[in-house]
Parts: sequence; C-alpha cells; structure tokens
Amino acid sequence: MSDRPCPACGKSLAGSHINKKYCDSKCRQKGYAETALAHARRRRQENPDYVRELDRAKDLRRNFGLTPEKYKVMLDAQNGGCAICGRAAEEVGDRVSRRLAVDHCHSSGRIRGLLCRACNVAIGQLRDDPELIRRAAAYVMENA
Repeated sequence: MSDRPCPACGKSLAGSHINKKYCDSKCRQKGYAETALAHARRRRQENPDYVRELDRAKDLRRNFGLTPEKYKVMLDAQNGGCAICGRAAEEVGDRVSRRLAVDHCHSSGRIRGLLCRACNVAIGQLRDDPELIRRAAAYVMENA
C-alpha cells in the first residue's frame, strides 16, 4: 500500500494499488498536462532561437500556406528587402519585426509580397484601397 499523496491534488493514495500515481483520471490528465507544459517551458528556455523559428514556420503555414523555403524564395526575389521601400529585413527595427511581413489581400487571401513593418502598417492605415493610396501619394508629391 502507498501513503504517497496524489501529485495533482494532494489526496492520499493510501489503499490504492502500489503502482498507482494519481488518484483518478482527472488528476492523471492534469498531471500529464502540467508535465507537458513544464517540458515546453524548458525547451523554450534551452533553445529560444530554435523554438522561435519553429513557431514562425507554423505561423507562416497556418496563416498564409507558406513554407519557410517559399518565404525565402519570395525574399530573394525582392533582393532581400521590402517590396515598397527596399529596406533589408535586418534594417527594419526591433527584434520582433526583423522579418518582413507577408502582405496579402484581406478579401481574396492572395499574397502580394513581403513588406517592412512601416510599409505594411501604412497600407493597412489606408485600408488597402488603391485609390486612397494614389491620393495620398499625389498629396505628398504636391506638397513636397
């Protein structure tokens, strides 16, 4: 007999089978989930760059249907820079935004290109409206 406590809830395991680790199935699920979370935290701490790249690859695939290889091909086709201003990915700002954003049409989902954060935000602020973007460009040209 075991007088160990259940690691999930603390209830005594007295009277339980000697090899039993948890008092019931809910505690077993909770214990396994906590173990998986602890493992994920440890992996993130030990290999932050590797995990960041895995997360980025997963986001590219889920949000845009792109593999990291296709992203690289697009980046190379744009000479390593933003499709609008040409700034290289390494020049675009803080650590979070050092990658170029995948610009896409929000109604069709079609990928247009890779943009730095500033250009991507500018287009978004102009609601992806070509006429509004032309008028903004004309305004800047007239008042330069």
